Order: sequence, then structure tokens, then C-alpha cells
Amino acid sequence: MEERFRITSLGRAAPTISISASCRVGDAVHVGTRSVHPTRVAALDLASATTDAQHEVPGVGGIRGMVEHDGVVYFGTYHPASLYRIDPDGAGVTELATFDDETFVWDVAAVDGCVYAGTYPNATVREYDVEAEKARSLGRAREDIDYARSIVASEDTIYMGVGTKAQLVAVDRESGAKRSILPAELTDENTAYELALTDDEVIVRLTPDGTLCAIDRDDPSSFRLVDEGVSTVAVDAETVYGFKNGTVLQYGADRGPEPIGSGIDNFEPFWLSVDDGAAVGASSDGSVWSSGVGDVEVIDLADAGMSRGAERPQSALALDDAVYVTSHGKIHRHRDGDAVETRSVPGEGKAMVAVDGTIYLATYPDASVVEYDPKRDERRTLATIGETQNRSRTIHYDEGRDALYVGTRPDYGHIGGAVAAFDRETGDVRVHRDVVEKQSVSSIARDGADVYLGSEIQGGLGTEPVASTPRLVSWDPETFETGWELVPVEETAGIDDIVAHDGTLYGVTVDGELFVVDPDVPEVVHRGTATDGWTTLATHEGAVYGLSTEAVIRIDPRTYDVTTVVDGLDGQWYGNPRITVGDEGEIYALSGYDLVRVEEPSSFK
Repeated sequence: MEERFRITSLGRAAPTISISASCRVGDAVHVGTRSVHPTRVAALDLASATTDAQHEVPGVGGIRGMVEHDGVVYFGTYHPASLYRIDPDGAGVTELATFDDETFVWDVAAVDGCVYAGTYPNATVREYDVEAEKARSLGRAREDIDYARSIVASEDTIYMGVGTKAQLVAVDRESGAKRSILPAELTDENTAYELALTDDEVIVRLTPDGTLCAIDRDDPSSFRLVDEGVSTVAVDAETVYGFKNGTVLQYGADRGPEPIGSGIDNFEPFWLSVDDGAAVGASSDGSVWSSGVGDVEVIDLADAGMSRGAERPQSALALDDAVYVTSHGKIHRHRDGDAVETRSVPGEGKAMVAVDGTIYLATYPDASVVEYDPKRDERRTLATIGETQNRSRTIHYDEGRDALYVGTRPDYGHIGGAVAAFDRETGDVRVHRDVVEKQSVSSIARDGADVYLGSEIQGGLGTEPVASTPRLVSWDPETFETGWELVPVEETAGIDDIVAHDGTLYGVTVDGELFVVDPDVPEVVHRGTATDGWTTLATHEGAVYGLSTEAVIRIDPRTYDVTTVVDGLDGQWYGNPRITVGDEGEIYALSGYDLVRVEEPSSFK
């Protein structure tokens, strides 16, 4: 390792509150965080807009699913899959059960002294008897399903919404007997993502289209379509409510939807509760909002006193005098001497690129292109890729064509990614689906007018790869046709990144294997080891640099020798590390949860 590089910590890379579970108890809204260190639960008093109680939940990755039963709040966790309660005396939290063969509890429900949890990857329903303090498994929802994504319970039946092939499974509480009851007309969707109950119907929200339907509990073949494009759902006194495009809607059985509150400009709303016509909701960006008749109040949990945690960043970008870092629904700006500034943005920025001072984010979960203007502090969604794509993997700017290229992975349960071309002048989007057959597009590089794509064999979550080896291909963005194709490394699941430098392509696999390609032949001219895992690449002033979770490396473009510049970083990235290089050649990385600057002091140059 070279000792001549200096490392400067810039503080927490993504100080934020990201929430993914909520429930209401009287005038308090309880929330649980995800992907934030440390994991926390907190209670927000709606009347005073303050968090009067919050507790750490050590040793878990995050919280999914929260329910109140007999005055006690229960919640599920992931990594590991466990069931907890918030202690009635408010002193802390207690772990009630851990499900060793699972990694996620996705949702929880409760009835008659029992708490029920839906899990991943075995799609089981687990029962915890509060009085007996014992847990048992009621078995898998279906053998062909991995995700038990949503759950509600009545006196005699548990309903489980599953995916990645949408189904609704009714489970007898006593015998554990199961039957699939989702009408055949609805099974083309990916997941029964959210459930609610009335006395007569099961309310189901299906993704990815946000289809809302009501299924007769006594005769499941009888159902009615309620709406589409709905983000979350609630039931109050047999009336169904939904959140759609910033508006809370009330659905009557014999009339169209009626708004009870609008203008709610929050991203990723995931929970809704309605009591006597007054709605309260929560969004993953760390906000709780309430809506009466036309009025809206938004409470930022940080402003209400909840402690920010350190979230695992998803991408980073150096631009002018600042470094921008993305997390769930947020973008954070770091500038020397200033406090970190945080703004909400739609979705999760999986990758970023700057054009003329404007930042473009390629996002999840709807595979969109989002524009953020840091000078005007404005953001907007420019395009959604569609074509069953939901997870952006990379973004690249083509100066000659004034176009943005986004590589994607498909939605849950699907195979075959895409590359999308967004014309900045016209706003048009063209999508080349399955450009590398039955693979996803994980990396893009350009050398002049020539564009190259690197693939990964992984499809949407919940699928097994069909292809066996990733490819490097040349691609014509004018004709949407591929040219040459080669396999740079045989034993790998994906190409993590590629860059072009001086007429040569440099690439690295998800296992950290380096390959160098002469695209004019084309052939691989060198193979070696870059790092020990996920790595992204960048070029600056005649050198190629790489960043993994552990190290910054430099690749000599003459000899292809790899030098470790810095190691031992233990960068806590949420997915792929994202290297970014400033105007003076400084490299930005993560050390733990902190953003760090790696630079060569001028006295050594």
C-alpha cells in the first residue's frame, strides 16, 4: 500500500432517518427504521409533533412490519428475521422470537393474543402466542413462492400476500390448512404487496401497477377492481382508503373516489391510517403526514427530535466544490466547512452522473431518471423506463448524442434487463429490452461514438439465473443493435463496471477480477485480480482507479499492474461501492459510514 496518500474524514456520509414500518396507537405514531445504523423505533406524538420515546434495536438490519395489539406494539426485523415488542413500560424493546431459517420478517399482524409474521426466503407464516410466550411455524404459503410480503388476520383465517408471482393465500388459524384465493384475472401481477380487512372483503394492493381490488371473503371468485396506481391502503369502519399521486382517496362502494386530503409531496409513502375521516401516513424519507379535510401537515421526524442514524449510502458524485451522496429517498451535499445538507428525492439513487452542473439519478424502485438541480434546489422525475424494469444499475452520459444511458435489472419475478436511452433535448425514452439475452445490464462505457455494455446473469429478485456467463458487448444507440460479443471472464456472475481509457476497455467482475479488452479486435489482452469483490472504476489524468468496500486501487495503463492506494476501509455501502473523482484528482470513498477524501498531497507530487 502506498503511504503517500492522505485520508481526510468528512463525517457521516448519509446522516438521515429512513423508515419502513409504522402503526398508530391513539395520538401516537410508532415508526421503525431501515438500513440506518443504529436501527431505532420511536413514538411520535401527533399533538405536540415531538418524539417522546425512542429506542435502539441492536444487531438487526432494519424493521419491517409493525402492529399494535392489546396496547402493545410488535414489530418484525430483518438480518436477522426476528419478532420484537416495545415494552409496555416504555423502557426499551424485547426480542420475542428469532426464525433461524429466515432472513426477513416482511410484515406482522395480530389477533386474539397471537402475533403473526410473514417471512422470506421461505414464505412461511409464524405464530407467536403472547401468553404462552411460544412461537410456531404454520408452514410455507406455497412451495413455489419466496416472499410472504403482507399479512392480515381475522378470528379464524390468516391472509398472506405473496410474490414474486402474485397470490393471496388463506391460512386456517387452527389447522394451518392453506388455499390460494387470488382470482386468476389478477395473477399476472408480481406481488400481493399490501392487505387490509373489512368484515366482508380482503383488500389487496398488487404491484408493480398498484392495482387495488376487494375480494369477497366468503366467495373469493367474486371481486371488484377499486383503482390503479395506488401507493398504500387503509380501512376505517368498512370504508377503503388509498394514497395516490399525493392525495388520500376515499372509495365508496357505489361512487368514484373522493379526495379527503391532497398536496402531500412526500416520497415513497408506505403506510396509511384513517380514523373518522382523518388520515395519517408515513413515508420512507422520514416524514409523517396528516390530512383532515383539505389541510395537510408534514412532520419531519428529525425536526420532531428523532435521532438521525448513519445510513448505508447507495452512490456518490463529486461536482464542483461538493460531494453528493444518495440514500433512501435522500441526497446529501457535503462541502468543506459546511454542515451536511439533505434533500428529499424520488426513490433510491442507485447511480449518478452530472451534466452542465445538473445531477441525473438512475433510481429504484421504478427505474426512473430523476433530475436534481443543486443551484436551484429543484428535482423532478424526467422519465420512467417501464418494460417491467425496476432496478437501475448504472447511468452514463453521451456528450455527442446528448443522451443518458441507463442499464437496468427487471422487476421481481422477471428475467431480462434493458438499456434505456433518454434524449435530453426531446425527453424521449427508447428502451432496448433483453439487449443481452436473459441478462441484466450492469455497466456502460463509451469511447468516442462507440458504446459498450457489461451484463450480469441475475434477473429480478425471486428468480434463478437462466444464463450462465455475463457478456461484454458493443452496442449501437442509433440502431439499437449489438455488434461483437465476448466473455471476458468465465467463472463469474456479473461484470460490475467498465470504463474506456485511451482506446482500451477496463472491466472488473463482481468477484474483483480485472480484465482488459482491446475493442478493435476484440479480445481480452489481460486478466488479473483487482480487489476482493464489488468494485467500480474511474479514470483521471492517465490512470484508472477502482474502489471496493475495502480499498482504493490504481491500475497502470501500460503494464496493467494493480497498486493498492488505501485499504482497510470497511466501507458500508448499500450495494456496489461507487467511486467518484474530484477535479483535482481526489478520490471519495467510504470508511465505515463516513465519507472520506483520498488525495495525494501536493508536496509529494
